[in-house]
Amino acid sequence: MDLSPVTTAPALVAAYAAAGEGHRRAAEAVAAAAAERRDVTVALRDCLEGAEPWFRRTYTDGYLHLVRRAPAAWGALYQAMDRAGTTGWLRALRRWGNARQERGFADWLIARQPPVVIATHFFPVEVIAALKRRGRLRAKLVCAITDWLPHAFWLCPGVDRYAVAADATRDALMRRGIPSAQIRVTGIPIDHRFAGAPGRAALAARLGLDVSRRTILIGSGGFGLGPVEALVQTLGAVRGPYQLLVVAGRNEALRRALEALRPRLAHPMIVYGFVTNMDELMAVADLLISKSGGLTCAEAMARGLPMLVIAPIPGQETRNSAVLARAGAAVQVRRPADVVPYVERLSSPEGLAPMVAAARRLGRPGAAAAVLETALELAG
Repeated sequence: MDLSPVTTAPALVAAYAAAGEGHRRAAEAVAAAAAERRDVTVALRDCLEGAEPWFRRTYTDGYLHLVRRAPAAWGALYQAMDRAGTTGWLRALRRWGNARQERGFADWLIARQPPVVIATHFFPVEVIAALKRRGRLRAKLVCAITDWLPHAFWLCPGVDRYAVAADATRDALMRRGIPSAQIRVTGIPIDHRFAGAPGRAALAARLGLDVSRRTILIGSGGFGLGPVEALVQTLGAVRGPYQLLVVAGRNEALRRALEALRPRLAHPMIVYGFVTNMDELMAVADLLISKSGGLTCAEAMARGLPMLVIAPIPGQETRNSAVLARAGAAVQVRRPADVVPYVERLSSPEGLAPMVAAARRLGRPGAAAAVLETALELAG
């Protein structure tokens, strides 16, 4: 019989918008950190749940279509929306346009009245801040920024704490007028599995890899974006004891094209679609060649995995890669051919050791737990 005292654990909320994998995964990481404890619970909520289908499709597919078809236009729009003087009226316009679509999320929060909400996307940040101003919600608000440099849309009156990726993120917020006392450098919340230290040799064998070869992991984000096919063709001709792991995400056409390339490559290659074991793939890799989404960068740094960033999305991804490059953990390249010198370094005695060390300095595998602790401080 359990005679331990009965306690009521605070029930927090982790809110996100299903506009890309990263925001959802960050919220799920915080909820998973809470599940490992007995003194707190965290409910997950997509703030677009309850919105009309056309709005959800526009919010998610519209962004994806733009970055695929007109990335330069997206980059210009991203920069324009970040300039001082534009954010206020754009925010007001979006709040007016989104008011009907957010009603289901707002009503759910008002009925629940959680002590703290952790938001991993700026949409719920704005909704919650507006509810607080109108006196309809008493919750404290933690804004967990999922990029390495903040866009102005993340900044909102009503945020009680900003949980950020790195010192560079904190410094950027302070330059925008956010007091240091309002900021916690926690890291970007990632799955707790990235904190483990699996036996690399045993894991490589289980994945069907040759432990005598250097392993290059090529990612393309959940949507399978970037010049992955050209990159594989380039690496397939580079001399050295390499093997390739290529993740095509949900891009089935890309996965089929990569499979067709396999017989013509000089190195072994395993092609994956959408995966749920990126922690394992990063654990056995010596180098990651990928776009630079905020979560991907955080996961790689937690594994001490150096990055070559190719074809980042203009805007948030170019800023992410700039932070990592300044720290020495990543290099941004323009074309597939530009990766060859870095790949060839893997065969040298020193290899990419300085980049590995820099990545480990940036890595925060316990970020989800740190964000949760920040929320609990506010819960009192």
